[in-house]
Amino acid sequence: MTKFADLKSKEILELVLKQMKTAGTSFMTAWVKRGMPKKITGKPYASINLFHLWAKAEQMNYVSNTWATANHINTLKNELGQKGLINKGEKATWVVGTFTKPEKKTLVRGADKGKTVERDRWFTKFYPVFNLDQTNLKEKDLPITGANTIGSVEDYVKNTGAKVKVSSDSWNPFLSESCFYNVSQDFISMVDKSKFKSTQESSATQNYYSVLLHELTHWTMHKDRCDRSFVEETKTKDGKPDPKASYAMEELVAEMGSAIQSCKLGITSKPKLESAQYLNIWISRLENDSNLFWKVASYASKAVWFLESKQPKKVAFNKNKLFAKKYA
Repeated sequence: MTKFADLKSKEILELVLKQMKTAGTSFMTAWVKRGMPKKITGKPYASINLFHLWAKAEQMNYVSNTWATANHINTLKNELGQKGLINKGEKATWVVGTFTKPEKKTLVRGADKGKTVERDRWFTKFYPVFNLDQTNLKEKDLPITGANTIGSVEDYVKNTGAKVKVSSDSWNPFLSESCFYNVSQDFISMVDKSKFKSTQESSATQNYYSVLLHELTHWTMHKDRCDRSFVEETKTKDGKPDPKASYAMEELVAEMGSAIQSCKLGITSKPKLESAQYLNIWISRLENDSNLFWKVASYASKAVWFLESKQPKKVAFNKNKLFAKKYA
């Protein structure tokens, strides 16, 4: 990783950690209310960029969800027919992109040993973008794109094929066994929707679906889906497994995955109360290992990608693809 990329990576993590420390487990609730950060084409950001732009918009109190490069902004015109321009004194926010370029390589083994072939080499690099609020443009000046909707929550969950068992037990928000993903038997256990209560921020129905999407993200950890684990990343200094830390990071993936899905489905995301017990572990682990946040963000986006691949309007899913490696 270059010094510049390393500097920008640390800036992203510091911004997220600051909001995590200030707002506690509700740090993503404010993000979700803002809507999905998206490109000028209407395509939403993913992985590290999604969470970075959410945090940046919250920090700067931007109203728009649209971000674009200076070149893209310059290709547009506002309602007065003026060329799209960045307002004087505005500073860019840096995002990371994945690109390819052809590379010649000589094969060193196999039947074609010694043969020179041309292949695409994947690499990542940071590039600057600006929020639409930093320009002389408005949302109405942008090209009209199709609505990014993924239907009702019930249909969305049903289409994934996840087995959801509804318990008749009373919902106790302080008991983790109330709603959970059973790893060994591969099913999601939920308390009946009628047992959930409303809060100042969200309705009882929204709270139910927020928890369901949290557990649905856990469901993707199965080896036949996203095959996700934090055992290696959370070992103690003497190399021993730390089950609590490993599960804590999986909880962060589930919270992030739930936030992305809630935003796309128009639900007010509310963190599970049990997540509070993991907050200090999240902060401690991320402060000591900046690579870990990249992995968590990538895992959360990949989980949502997998779930969306099960919807009628399918997207191709590749379990082995990384959204953004931490190098440039």
